[in-house]
Amino acid sequence: MASTTGKLEKIHVFPSYNSFNKNISSVGSDDFAFVKTDLLDKLAGNTTPTLVALIDWDTMKTRNGGTDVRNINNTSAGIKAYGGNSSFPTTSGGSDSRKGTIMLKESYTLYDKILVVGNDDNGNYTSYTLWDVWELQKAFSEGTYLNLKDTSDTYWRLYSGVQSGTTTHPLSTDTVWYTETQNCSIIEIYGVKY
Repeated sequence: MASTTGKLEKIHVFPSYNSFNKNISSVGSDDFAFVKTDLLDKLAGNTTPTLVALIDWDTMKTRNGGTDVRNINNTSAGIKAYGGNSSFPTTSGGSDSRKGTIMLKESYTLYDKILVVGNDDNGNYTSYTLWDVWELQKAFSEGTYLNLKDTSDTYWRLYSGVQSGTTTHPLSTDTVWYTETQNCSIIEIYGVKY
């Protein structure tokens, strides 16, 4: 509603259309009324995102002969994590299987960001690395490997999705990430949607 007399009395900002409809009688003919939507909050990153756990623990357990791959279990800290010590012959390359393969339930590219929650190999020190999906896609599309964790003392290096130079390595995909080397553990990888 806007004033037809050119005189502005009040500006009303309602948190929802429901609130506006309940309080419409309080808006005068010389008032402006707005309904706040979450678009600006989303654009500014001021909303709480939805997190979806992406690691396919069940498939990894099956391919690990029925044993859970989360071998880091610090009960005093409440940490259960994957130390990268399991190998999956049917996924990682036959008898010369590579340890540390990470399998996802669905493509990471379906999300806005990817949150990697990691730990050291004792389950004492948790770290968080937040990737923009475009950034992770770029990292997978070039070079030999990328560091999944953004810390100076722990690392989890994944092979890229392309061959580079003369080095031949397994090619990571949107749902299977092959590990080059690592010295830490992964608690979970989350898809983040705003």
